[in-house]
Amino acid sequence: MLATIRDCLRDAAGRRERDNAFTPTDFAIVRGDRLRTAEPLRPYRPRRSVSEEDDSTVPGDDPEGDSPDGPNPKPRPKPDRPRRLTPKPGSGVPMRSSVLPQRNAKGEFDTLRVVWRMTGRGSVPNMVGVRVRVPSGSDSTCENPLAPQWLELREIEHPGGTVHASGRGATELAVPPADGTLTILLAEPITDPNAVEVDVVRRRRGGDGDG
Repeated sequence: MLATIRDCLRDAAGRRERDNAFTPTDFAIVRGDRLRTAEPLRPYRPRRSVSEEDDSTVPGDDPEGDSPDGPNPKPRPKPDRPRRLTPKPGSGVPMRSSVLPQRNAKGEFDTLRVVWRMTGRGSVPNMVGVRVRVPSGSDSTCENPLAPQWLELREIEHPGGTVHASGRGATELAVPPADGTLTILLAEPITDPNAVEVDVVRRRRGGDGDG
């Protein structure tokens, strides 16, 4: 019956020219009827980006051209750009984890209860940096991978105590890698409790780890 409905829909809709099809530019494209072998993907690691404060020119300006304001023009205000929170790069730590978002008194998801266990065979670091991200949907197979959204953290309760963020904008908090349960308090509630991932990297004892 489903096959019959499919054929009827195709006959009614007709064929669409491929020239009119929209192809996104940021994602991988598989052409032809061949199926490529699945490739293991490495965990996403943020790269150090150029600070927006280092931009000395405004888009569209000619730094070497004549200025209408004379030889010593007044600095132009820079356009407002949203500040993107990005944690420091680091080496990943093999682990298994399960994330359970929890509601607060207002019914919002601002707390994550994480059960984790280290699975690596090598040496376990004294401290690890814990971060939380919302994946963008793209990965290393894309021509222009989109960075995930890193969530701001307020505190992490671990088996040995509680670690608080030193200020606003903390995307990473360092805790000892003791197997058990973590309770992560986010600075802002999340809208989709199923779209969060916990990322862990190696850190040295004494590092702040704030992004």
